[in-house]
Parts: sequence; C-alpha cells; structure tokens
Amino acid sequence: MALIFIPVILCITLSVFLYAERTIEAEFSSINLTNTRSAAEEMKKLTRKMRFITASLLLDDNARAFFTDSDVFEGTERALNGQITSYLNTYEGIESIYLYSPLTGQVLTGLTYYKSTTAAANIRWLNDFQMASGMLLTPRIQEEGYPYVLTAIRRLNEYGYDGVAVVNISLNAIASMLGVQEDDAHSFYILNEAGEVLYRKNKQALLEDAARFSDLRHFEKTQEDKTLLDRTESRAFVWSQVYNETTGLYFVEKTYMTEYTERMSMLQGLIFSSAMILLAMFLCVAAYLTCNALRPLRHLERVLDQGEIVGGKHPQDEYTRYLTQRIMAQIQSNAHFREMLTDQLILLEKTQLRSLRSQINPHFLFNTLNAISMQVAGGEDGQSRAIAMIGWLSELLRYSLAKTDSVPLSMEILQTRNYLNLLLARYDQEFTVELSVAPGLDGCLVPRLLLQPLIENAVFHGVVPLEGRQGRIQIQIDRRDNSLCVVVEDNGIGMSAETLEQLRTQLAHLPEEMPEKHIGLLNVAIRLHLMYPASPPVSVESAADAYTRFTLLIPLESPDPAAASEDA
Repeated sequence: MALIFIPVILCITLSVFLYAERTIEAEFSSINLTNTRSAAEEMKKLTRKMRFITASLLLDDNARAFFTDSDVFEGTERALNGQITSYLNTYEGIESIYLYSPLTGQVLTGLTYYKSTTAAANIRWLNDFQMASGMLLTPRIQEEGYPYVLTAIRRLNEYGYDGVAVVNISLNAIASMLGVQEDDAHSFYILNEAGEVLYRKNKQALLEDAARFSDLRHFEKTQEDKTLLDRTESRAFVWSQVYNETTGLYFVEKTYMTEYTERMSMLQGLIFSSAMILLAMFLCVAAYLTCNALRPLRHLERVLDQGEIVGGKHPQDEYTRYLTQRIMAQIQSNAHFREMLTDQLILLEKTQLRSLRSQINPHFLFNTLNAISMQVAGGEDGQSRAIAMIGWLSELLRYSLAKTDSVPLSMEILQTRNYLNLLLARYDQEFTVELSVAPGLDGCLVPRLLLQPLIENAVFHGVVPLEGRQGRIQIQIDRRDNSLCVVVEDNGIGMSAETLEQLRTQLAHLPEEMPEKHIGLLNVAIRLHLMYPASPPVSVESAADAYTRFTLLIPLESPDPAAASEDA
C-alpha cells in the first residue's frame, strides 16, 4: 500500500510546483504587460495635450495678430507670453513652446521675442518645417540644453493666416512623464515605426538601431501586444512590447524578476527536500518487500539446482515442487508455441511479399498493351516496334511471375532495361535515361522488380508532365559501406514541400492499407521493410519544378545457387 501512495504524493508535489511556477510567471508577465500598456496610454494622453496646446495657441486672436503683423503690440506679446508660460507651468515635462510666423519671420518663445529665425541659433530648424501641414510629432536635436527632444509641430494656413506652433518635450524626462520606473531591474524603450530607438536611458544618438541592444532581440514590427519570459540570462526577466496606433510608437519594457527568482528558489528547495524524503521512504519499503518476495524464489532456485523436483519431507518442499512442475510445463508450452508462431510469421511474410509483388505486375500491363495496340495500327514501322515491345513485355512478365523474391542485380538490371525500352517506345523518346552500375555488384541479391516502381514514378509523376525542357532519369547503383545503394533521380516537376512531408511521413510510418497516391513507391518500401527489417527507410528528396531523388540502402547478400538456376 505504501508503494502506491509514495508515487502519488510525489506526483502531487510536482504538480503543485509546476502550477505555482506557471502562476507566478503569469502574474509577473501580466503586471509587466499592464505597465507597458499604461506607458503607451500615457504617451497617447501626452500627445493629446500637445495637440490641444498647439491648436489653442493657433486659434488665439493674439496669435493671429502675431502671425500677420510684423510690429506686434506690447500687449499682444505680453498676452501670448502669459499663455505660453501658463502652459509651461501647468504641464510638467514640457521644455519649451514656440510660435512662428512664416510670413514675418517672427518667433515668440514665451520668454523671448525674435524678429527673424536667423536671430537665434536654437530656432533655425523651423525653416525645415515651414511646409508641414496638420500636426507632426518628430524627434530632433536642439543646440541648447539636453540635445534630444520630442517636438510637436502644428500649422494653421487658412482664413488668411499662416502660423506654426511648436511644443518641445525633453526625451530625458519622457519616462518620468509616462510614469515608468527605471532602475537596475527595469529598462524602458520607445521605438518608432521603422524600428529605431527613439528613447532609452543614457541615449547617445537621436535614433539608434534596435539591433545594437540585446534587450531588444525579441522586438518585432507587429501591432499585436507581446509578452514573454526569458531565462537565457543569469537573471530571468519579463519582456513586453505594446504598439500604440495613435502615436505610431512601440513601447518595450524589460523587468528582471528578482522576486520571482527568490520564490522559485524556495519552491525548488521545498520540492527537492520532499523528493529526497519520499525517495528514502520508497527505497526502504521497496527493499523490505523485495527481500520478502525473493525468499521463496531463492528457495525454489536451490531446489532446482539440487534436482529435487519430486520427493521432499516438509510442506514447503511440496509447494516448491508444485511451483517447479508448473514452471517447467509452462516453459515447454511456451517454447512449442513460440516455434509455431515463428513458422506462421515467416509464412505470413512470404505471403505478404508475394501479394505486394503481384500488385506491381498489373500496374503497368494495361498501359503497355494499349501502347502496343497503337503501334500495330501505325503501319509497318509501328508493327515492327510492336513486335519488339511484345518481346520485351513477355520477358518482363516471365520475370515477374518467378517464385523467388530475391534475384541477382544483373538480372534485375536486364529486366529494367526491358521495362525502359517499353517506356521509351511508348513515349517516343520524350526523355533520356542514364543507367550506371558500379563494377563487382552483378551478383548481389536485390528484391525482384525493385527498380520498376521507382522508374515508373519518375516517368509518370516527374518527366512526362514536364514542359519546356528535356526530361532525364538517372539510375545509379554502387556500394556504400556494407550496403547496396540505389539512387533514382529525375529532373521533372518535383513535389511541393507539403507533398514531400506527407510522403516522408508515410515512408517513416508505413501504412497498413495502401493510400491512393504513391502506391508503387510505398509497395517497394513495405517489401524492403519485410525483407530487411534493420535497413533504413526509403529516403526521398525533392524540390518543386527541379528534381526528385529516391535513395534505397539494401544489405549486401550473395545469391543462392539453387534460386539463381531456377530464375535462369
């Protein structure tokens, strides 16, 4: 009973550990993703603020007077300065606000009034955006203060007015404005739609390539939210990515899970201690039960060694004698049954091999006879070819009806040439055939009609449907270690990746029933498996509109003189 409960307790403990681990991971991932979404939403709100500030400034009556009149009244300037200053004081993180008149060249910064953009170095960049319309959100480099800013530019060019409002936000303060925590355990990034880093802590350029940073190796240009747990570094971390459609920006947050590591270490210690205790209990119980179970077996072993199958004085000897007789009878019965089963399996394999071989014969017979009938109707030349085809066919049929399953390679090559002659005559030399056999292999045994299904597959599914180039079939037979290597390749239409994967699956796991496609090839594969169970499966390689290659490895065997004389 203890042996039953110990594995159960161990399984429960492991299940609790795995469930706790998944729960903790899901909790940290959810928190990190929520924080990243919150930063994206805050950026969206910040964009709305910038849109509001630029729109309200452009629609102000004082601003319109500033845009059209080169001589601004002191009251107008004071009112605009006060409005800009109120925005700067109200919205934390805004570094500066500009009003620019393309008509007069005047710039008002909220603190200083310039007659022309060329009068101050920090506003010369405005000339590059004079043609902008609507609101533009762009990063740029300024010449004073922190160099990297995020600038919102909005232009009003209607109703006789032409003016530009500019709001600058320091990229150095963007994280705090979005409520993002940055320390040794937290990293935060903002990327534009091109995948360039717009913000990171201690940035060194306006736009940086994301590929430079290991923290961004999981980044993808996708609008779907993404979060994952990464344990590849010394400390596990959660990585989240969020895309905001309004701003067109990606937000990435990486958080090292110090608390997660502590929790997992505690759980690992607990499960290890529990496992050791349970293992010790299991070994003690197992040792006790094993000793009790082996005691009568050892006694039985001594009785069998002493030959005391009958006789004996003690009741224990009687019981041992009874067990011995039952065991001996069972062994003899099993031996007889094993011999019968082996004979039946051998007979079944022979029957299955002959059945498979008989499936090949009718496969090409009808088409060949039809081709012969067409040759007979084609005049004297056709009739002479028909006579030759009948001769080749009769030899091939006589060869296929023989009783032996294995034949010398030379005989298989001879009948393969007959089969190729039939195909070339039928298709009027639409393709070429190259047959190469390494020296010294003529006497090796191979399954009868091994090559015919492979050639048939290459012809009908490879070179016949081919258009635009000459079909070619290559047959190469050589020695590879202690095996005979047979390669049949064509330059036909090939197979798609999906069809190739399906065929490889069928060859690796041979079906009990023949499918509708690749009957000949699977027939050969099943025969090879029955005749040579230890040989590797048929290998197939293919590329669409390029080639198909079948490779077979057959153990090298010498011919049986009696079988060879029968085939001859």
